[in-house]
Amino acid sequence: QRQMCIRDSLNTDVADKPLRLNLGVRYVETKTDATGWLDSTTPNVESNSYDNFLPSLNVALDATDNLVLRAGLSRTMTRAGLSSLAPGKSYSDVNFTVSGGNSQLEPLLSDNLDLSAEWYFAEQSLVSLAYFQKDIESFISRPSVDQPLRPEDYGPVATVYPTQPGLLDPSLIWTYSTAANGDGTKLDGFEVSFQHAFTELPGIWSGLGILGNYSYVDATTTVNRSGQDVTVPLEGLSKNSWNATVYYELDRWGVRLAVNNRDDYVTDNTGSNGNVAHGTTGPTRYDMSAFFHINEMMTLTFEGINVTDEAERLFTTGDGTLNLVREYNFTGRQIFLGLRVNF
Repeated sequence: QRQMCIRDSLNTDVADKPLRLNLGVRYVETKTDATGWLDSTTPNVESNSYDNFLPSLNVALDATDNLVLRAGLSRTMTRAGLSSLAPGKSYSDVNFTVSGGNSQLEPLLSDNLDLSAEWYFAEQSLVSLAYFQKDIESFISRPSVDQPLRPEDYGPVATVYPTQPGLLDPSLIWTYSTAANGDGTKLDGFEVSFQHAFTELPGIWSGLGILGNYSYVDATTTVNRSGQDVTVPLEGLSKNSWNATVYYELDRWGVRLAVNNRDDYVTDNTGSNGNVAHGTTGPTRYDMSAFFHINEMMTLTFEGINVTDEAERLFTTGDGTLNLVREYNFTGRQIFLGLRVNF
């Protein structure tokens, strides 16, 4: 890829209120060469290219000494993942499926609006409210279609399954699923944040502090299932999510305890294996971290991830109304002890 950026800033006053403005544009040129395999001996090489202009504008107004109003307009780009771009195919003799990537996928472009108000009510303390909206042009989806095996797939299937000539029967129906640019959507939501360091407390209590955040996001998109367009939730999106942190920090040492939670979310909208969707349960996770300055050069660190050993629960929905356990994943607790040395 090649890219070029142009950016300029302006500081001025509006009604005796300080105003800061930042305007820029980024030009990105992308070229890809992708190699996939139809079977162990048949490579498939494809190329693609595209370019994009990505402007942005950010404005901040100091409405009072403690209140900052911000607004932002931008156009952003996200490239498709490598697994979606690989021009290969995989075949299953169990479910009679053919799935593959698509090297010609276009990037995901989004026009974004961000508005926020930030109130700095005390030292190291903040209350903020933000609204955001994203107009996303397209998503990567995997539309499926049921049909007999295509002529170009006879050779690869015969190579992958040489002892199963029945798979080449033209009356056998296969489900084809290929990465494609699907319809986009408009996504909007809001976020509330709170932070306060209790520096006003006496003595050792002044090291206490809290952080908190809650966000709500709502959006749907359209996917194609067996030739029918249906409206579905966005993959990977939880409507509600929140996190909170309690910390105690002094000059010599400190410790933080954090908890976060998110709603259940959809991980697969393609309707594979007879299910309308697959999903994941959003567990409540607890993490912690601590530090101790041994001296000016050395710091001892400690970190615990998923300290309560929460499981990730994956489920399927059948006809869309069910919640059927598919698997449980345990990552276990992760404990890290480190020593940082500054020279």
